Amino acid sequence: MISKSNWLKGKMLAFVLISMCSSGVPLSVSWSVNSAIAQTVQDRKAEGDRLLEQGRQLSQMSRYTDALQTYQRVLLVYQEIKDQVGEANTLGNIGLAYSRLSQYEQAITSYEKALSIFQRENDYRSRAFTLINLGDAYRFKNPPGYSQAVKHYEEALRIHYEIEDLARKSTSRFSLYFQTLTPNQEADALYQIGKAYVRLAEYNKSIRYYERALSITEKLNNYRDPAILIGLGNAYRSKSEYSQALKYYSEALKIALQEKDRVVEVDALIGIGNTYTGLSEYGKAINSYEQALLVARQGKDSRGEATALASLAGTYGNLRQHNKAINYSHQALRILQQINDRGGEANALMNIGSSYAMQANHAMALKYLQQALLIFQEIKDRNGEASSLINIGKVYYDSSKPEVTIAYSQKALSLFQEVEDRSGEAHSLTGIGASYSLLRQHKESMDYYSRALTIYQQRKIQAGEGNVLRNIGSSLTTQGKPELAIAFYKQSVNVYESIRADLKNLPREQQQSYAESVADTYRELADLLIQRRRFPEAQAVLELLKLRELRDFTRDVGIGSPGINLAQVEETALKQILKEYTTIAQFNEQISKCDRERCSTLKDLQRQRDQMNESVNAELRKQAAVLAKHFSTESATLTPEKLNAEARRIVNAQPGTVLIYPLVLKDKLQFLLALKAEDGAFTFRPVEVPNVSADQLFKQIQTFRTQLQDPTSLKDLQATSQQLHNWLIKPLEPELKSAKHLVFAPDSTIRYIPLAALYDGKQYLIERFSISTITAASKTDTTETFSSLSIDSSFLLAVGASTFQGLPALPNVPIELNAIVKDSSAHDTHGIYPGSEVLNTQFSFESLKDKLKGHRILHIATHGKFVAGRPENSYLVPGSGENLTIERIDQLINYGISNVHLVVLSACETAVGDRASDGIEIPGISYFFLKNEVKSVIASLWSVNDASTALLMQRFYQNLASKKTTKAEALQQIQREFIRGNLATKDAPVRNIGVLPDSGRDRATAQNYSHPYHWAPFILIGNSL
Repeated sequence: MISKSNWLKGKMLAFVLISMCSSGVPLSVSWSVNSAIAQTVQDRKAEGDRLLEQGRQLSQMSRYTDALQTYQRVLLVYQEIKDQVGEANTLGNIGLAYSRLSQYEQAITSYEKALSIFQRENDYRSRAFTLINLGDAYRFKNPPGYSQAVKHYEEALRIHYEIEDLARKSTSRFSLYFQTLTPNQEADALYQIGKAYVRLAEYNKSIRYYERALSITEKLNNYRDPAILIGLGNAYRSKSEYSQALKYYSEALKIALQEKDRVVEVDALIGIGNTYTGLSEYGKAINSYEQALLVARQGKDSRGEATALASLAGTYGNLRQHNKAINYSHQALRILQQINDRGGEANALMNIGSSYAMQANHAMALKYLQQALLIFQEIKDRNGEASSLINIGKVYYDSSKPEVTIAYSQKALSLFQEVEDRSGEAHSLTGIGASYSLLRQHKESMDYYSRALTIYQQRKIQAGEGNVLRNIGSSLTTQGKPELAIAFYKQSVNVYESIRADLKNLPREQQQSYAESVADTYRELADLLIQRRRFPEAQAVLELLKLRELRDFTRDVGIGSPGINLAQVEETALKQILKEYTTIAQFNEQISKCDRERCSTLKDLQRQRDQMNESVNAELRKQAAVLAKHFSTESATLTPEKLNAEARRIVNAQPGTVLIYPLVLKDKLQFLLALKAEDGAFTFRPVEVPNVSADQLFKQIQTFRTQLQDPTSLKDLQATSQQLHNWLIKPLEPELKSAKHLVFAPDSTIRYIPLAALYDGKQYLIERFSISTITAASKTDTTETFSSLSIDSSFLLAVGASTFQGLPALPNVPIELNAIVKDSSAHDTHGIYPGSEVLNTQFSFESLKDKLKGHRILHIATHGKFVAGRPENSYLVPGSGENLTIERIDQLINYGISNVHLVVLSACETAVGDRASDGIEIPGISYFFLKNEVKSVIASLWSVNDASTALLMQRFYQNLASKKTTKAEALQQIQREFIRGNLATKDAPVRNIGVLPDSGRDRATAQNYSHPYHWAPFILIGNSL
């Protein structure tokens, strides 16, 4: 196993050598045969050997189909002359060719025939080697083939170690040593076991086997085999130990470059790309995959090229660039078709179908998934066939055709049961249960859900468990059992909150589906609690949703997740029902086994199951009644003291404050308001807005954001804004009569709305209320107000850049900084707060670290992007050096950021993404400042490359400095001045500067800055005081 590029070659040569060097003709055979016959046998054997070598060479050229035809001719020759060892050797090579064509069932059949012959011939070495190849075939078959693979690998090693032990004790050592695996073959067996354990998710075992294999190659050749190093990288990557993974991949890459081994180079680069994908550093991942693609093409490595293309497709899928993903998948598909890799072809087709499904292009999705299904059936890959059926069923489910989904899922269920794939079985059961629920056939639905739930719990698959619990909750809601539904929803939330495993190893469509399902679970539970007037619990769930979204976006596992409490009566109900579910699920397994074995008691067992189902349904009704009775009286005992402390603290921080939690649901909007009632008591108030779908809201937000970018048009913008106001504010009016300050905890796409610019037909919302937003109540520190801060010579640090490479200039940034900073060292009389400014090339991450300590305000005026998707896609651009990424912002905790009260980001942009975007990137970026004890962040939703920004910032700081006002009120005052036309071009710190993006209109012609384009993008996040 000197290198992976020689791995397959080594195996094929091994089979050829076995026929020449193993025990060969038995000693008891008589030599007194007719010389003419002997000559004929020898000639035929020579012909067989020649054809075998020809077949091997065809395989080396990846011409596996041609090789198989040649091997079939060889097989006939060896069978004719009764050369059993030659026959076994040929069967082994046939197995290898079938494996390379991804036709693993045929490969396994060939290997097992070869194994049977080697056993009869007592050829231990060939038997061990065949077991390794047989393990390979099971390993590549997809789950659950890996446990079978391990069994065969370990049997091969057992034979090897037994013979080796006997050889040490035997007088005929030479012949016995000859029967053992060579050290390279032993290392290969250990290596293959390591690979299998990776796929079985037993990563520590995998690492142990890889390290044993590496030790052998180091002792034998003083050589660290790069294939094993890549295996170790794979194991550590799967454990999310990414730095270790990169270390091994990089070492393998270095060796591959030294040896000019392009196959290993490609594998190492793909491993590095996969690690960066795991870290969600998609730019670096794409770079690695593109390098791998180039090397594979240079080396004419078709399989490596296809793998690199498939990896690029997966990465662009993660970035929701589905058209690019489809393009790369098609390129991979063409190569796999050219090399006749039928299994790989089927997988590529399935990936293309999945990409179309994620675009809701159901017709195209079905076209490719059906093609994949046919190939999996043709090559007898039952696991692939079952997966295709599941995916096809999901497309029909999304097309509101649950009856068709049931048919496909039932077929998949049978196949998964045949191959003993329990997780696949549970997935099928879940799909069938969901389809019956859609058909309102709740008894059938609950039966399938209970069976799926038991499997997920047995196998500790928490994502599946959480999903099924949520589905049961949804079904119970439809059945009119809301209190029991809440208990299941709560348990689902707690399962999700307990998940700390790395989900990045899931296929990308499952990752996206999982994230959306989790968020929907929290929303549905909160909505149900609000409907049942269990407001404190609803607010707690909404807080958990905020924290969950932040944790998913930032990947900060340190974000607290306390879960949600279940009342004792809820715990008792769940325990009893889940016990019944487990009993009936186990009984269903007996029925399935009986059905497969066609036992005579099947009908009796089915009758017993029907009786058990009635018992389960009776238990459901009983527990639902108990919970309904309990909460009908318990809700009346909820006193103001039991309200959520964090919400109460925010409402109490400033008189006239209302905390607003919007909740975007599929077909309506729900609001939960925390406020002081007329009698001064703290309370929650619900407001429901029916018949406003999430899709409707998103389209209106998209239109609004587009209109906001055109300062020449106001009428259409105000009409759109008024519609949003009618949905989001007008229904709340009865609860806002005494309000002065609105604090929003925005949900989903509402985060993209500049709430200050909502228009009621006469005035904007900011004219009536001061407005701020929070990431979560529990992450909002209101203990320090801005007016309480002591002002000294290092009060404000202002950094910025006005010129960039490859980005538009921001000519007003120097003016903006000069207008707000009073530089005491330069006898500055124009600034507002004492401090220092760092501009252009002097502004870098290093200079920011050096100067940050001791300042209370950090003002950053530069290009910045808040991008939907992953946090590393968002950044700030310094005047020199690399971008200020999230990782770098997070490092500022070591350089004094915790002393900063306010961070202002005055030139950032947030683009509204596709429908799957939820705006979490906006509070997500702010979170990295807030988590490090910054109290507030002011950010912009779009960049106003104009003198108006300099003016707004100057007046904002003037308001803060001249009056004992809060930050939210200071921002409100300047925005009001803009709206009323009190400020115009003439008031800017420097006149006649700036051009509106895309309009080319000289700003000197503008009469005033009353259009929301100029004042609406600035939002205050966190402590508003």
